[in-house]
Amino acid sequence: MTGKITVKASELSSITSELESVISELESSHEALKKILANEYYLEGQAKGLVGMFAVTSVRLNELIAHYTRLKEYVSFAGETFVEVDSSISQTIQTNK
Repeated sequence: MTGKITVKASELSSITSELESVISELESSHEALKKILANEYYLEGQAKGLVGMFAVTSVRLNELIAHYTRLKEYVSFAGETFVEVDSSISQTIQTNK
């Protein structure tokens, strides 16, 4: 089965914007989590249960931010490449007229 994938530059721009929004939300959550981790109650070891998992959660959240950031960079690169290729094809067509 063969199929055709059609991607519009505007779609890539929209995806990039959505990824930026997700990254911003994750970073905001990560900052809040770091404040909790710096809290005296937490540092003195009095935090128990799920709150005790915040250190691991912080590391995982940081990894998630890195993955989303990398994905955004790939999508941005794809969009830039599409524009460059489109421009190159346009110039070639204009030159051959």
